[in-house]
Amino acid sequence: MLLIIAEKLTGAYEKVKSNMKLKDFAKANIKCGKKKYDNSTSFYTDYFGGNPELLVRCIKEYKKYNGSHGKDEHYLAELLK
Repeated sequence: MLLIIAEKLTGAYEKVKSNMKLKDFAKANIKCGKKKYDNSTSFYTDYFGGNPELLVRCIKEYKKYNGSHGKDEHYLAELLK
């Protein structure tokens, strides 16, 4: 989801999320250079590694996007405080 937020594709994902899994949407729409999304650590490192500010912004936006969560769950954004 962080990649979808980074690419500003949340609106497009909302339209298809009832019919398409998040990973499938990412595979179809997200690239880093010429490399397609593959859910590997190296892809995330390549995508966010040179721009940690983008990663922090996406983590904070995810908390706003997702809304509430269970009592025993936490957001990554809570670690940034």
